[in-house]
Parts: sequence; C-alpha cells; structure tokens
Amino acid sequence: MELIKKGRVGLITGGARGIGYAAARNLAGEGASLALVDINGDRVKESARKLSEETGAAAIGIAADISFESDVQRMVREATDRFGRIDLFLNSAAILADNLFLESTPEQWDRMLKVCLYGPMLCLRNILPGMVERKYGRVVCMASDSARYGQSRLSYYAAAKAGVIGLVKSIAQEVGGAGITMNIIAPGATNTELRQEREESMRTSMGEEKYQRRVQTVLRMYPTRRLGEPEVDEVLREIRLALLEADVNFKVVKNFTNAVKERALGADVIGLNCSTGFGLSAAGLSLQLPDSSRRIEPVRVE
Repeated sequence: MELIKKGRVGLITGGARGIGYAAARNLAGEGASLALVDINGDRVKESARKLSEETGAAAIGIAADISFESDVQRMVREATDRFGRIDLFLNSAAILADNLFLESTPEQWDRMLKVCLYGPMLCLRNILPGMVERKYGRVVCMASDSARYGQSRLSYYAAAKAGVIGLVKSIAQEVGGAGITMNIIAPGATNTELRQEREESMRTSMGEEKYQRRVQTVLRMYPTRRLGEPEVDEVLREIRLALLEADVNFKVVKNFTNAVKERALGADVIGLNCSTGFGLSAAGLSLQLPDSSRRIEPVRVE
C-alpha cells in the first residue's frame, strides 16, 4: 500500500524553510507536487527551485501573507492553476514574539492572532471546498506544546495555537464524511530558523549570562535535554503519518502515553493531536498500517 499516492498535490504554508520545507522534501520523495508558500517571495521561490533540483519534484513558490484573505485566495488560485487541485495541506506558517503578558500590546496580539489563528482559518475556508467536492483531502495544522501547557513570555502564541487545536477538532467533525482527515501536530521547541532568529534577539536583549540560564531552563523541560531538529526528528514522521493515503478518521490522542495505550488496544494508526517532546514520542511504535479499503471508526482517547 502506498503511504502517499504518487501525483498528489500538496500546499505548505511556511514552506520556504524549517519544518515546512523539511516536510516538503519528504513529500517530494513520495512523488508529490508541491506549492510552497511564504511571506518572503524571494525566499520561497528559491526554496521551490532548490526542492525541484534536489528531488526532481514539480514545485512552485508563492508569496502570500495568510492573514489577508485576498492573498490566500490568490495562493489557492495559483496552486490550482499550476497543478489542478490541492490534495494535501500543511499549515506551518507562524510568527514568534517574546514578551511578558503585561508588556505585550493589543497590536502585538492582533498580529499574532491574525497570522497564527485567523490565517489557518482563511486557508481552510479556501482549500476545503475543493477537497469536499473531490471527496478526498489530508490536512495537518501545526500547533505547539505551549498551547496545551502554556509558556511564559509566549501567552499570545500559546493562545493562538490553542485556538488552532479547537478549530481543527471542530472542522474535522464536519468534513470527515467527505473523505477528509484533519490532524494537529504540536511539537516541542524545535531548532528552526524562525526560532534561531528569536533566540538571537533574546540573547542581545537579555545578555549572555541571563540568556544561558534561560536556555538551560528550556532544555530541562525535555527528557533528552535537547531541542528538536526540523530535518530529522519525530515531527516529520508524524506529519507523514497524518497524511497517509489510508482513509483514517480524526482521533484525539492527548499524549503519547495514551497513544501507546491505543496501539495496545489494536488501533491501526494514531490520530495526531500529540505533543512532540523529543523523548516522549511515538517514534518507537511499530505501526500496522490499515488496508486502504477499510474505514477506521473515530476513536477518542481522553
């Protein structure tokens, strides 16, 4: 059974770098055509060119700010004009900002919510109708561990990502009957370029000594005492699993302990609303992939 059918078309926001680009490379290796989207037009076009050169996949770069509906509509139009449809959608676009809640401003909250919550909503509103019409679609929206546990200095980011979790859970219940699966992946801290830029800014503002104390505090949150790496870590396996060709309904798994329990009960594929804690992962599970003709009923593990 093919994990992802050759010839599928994927659209990835935040696809110019980081987790988005790493996922694009994986999908290209499965034979998918890719539309990469980023707010930086030059960067995303270069990333699409690089992807095509390295993998042989058909790829285009589209400049768009997903917080504007006109940009999202144009993004979908350009992708469908080039490839005919969108089968797979990964929302990896985000912004990061570091402020104590009492120091944050309404303007900062507005921008964060527009990009990290309103943006995914606009993308889904414009992509899902085509998937519903064709009775097929695979959707993954990136959330964050901070959405589940909270994180100091990231209140607006955590709030936006928590909204994404609720958004995707709700829409999944509406479109699952049309052959569309929707999943959320919530990584722990991942060493992407976006994070590196934020960390360098914090190093400058905090001073080296205070900054290094903060780094150690963050690392102690994870059993392996390290950050995730976008090219090699569990998050890419989870994205690939969530985009399986098999017709698997949305399921809620609150953590990897419960994910292991579900596998022990005989579930074939984990529905991902999972935290990637880089050490608390399902990477070691032996997953039995289902027959593509068999429909798995929804499972909720609380």
